[in-house]
Amino acid sequence: MLSKVNATVCFRISPIEFAGNHQIVSQEEAANNVNAKLLETINEAGQIYMTHAVIGGVYVMRFTVEASLTE
Repeated sequence: MLSKVNATVCFRISPIEFAGNHQIVSQEEAANNVNAKLLETINEAGQIYMTHAVIGGVYVMRFTVEASLTE
């Protein structure tokens, strides 16, 4: 019988400075937008699928890794 072990990792890009089109947004809002766009791009590529979560107003990407263990 195979056992499965998995782990979920939450992460985000948190750039220090954003060069934008002169829109007035908070640094947190800008970081959230960058991460949402990155996740959309990753999922559209079709190689992997990731999900997101918003924790305390912070947008994070979630990636789950699963491995089979044999006896």
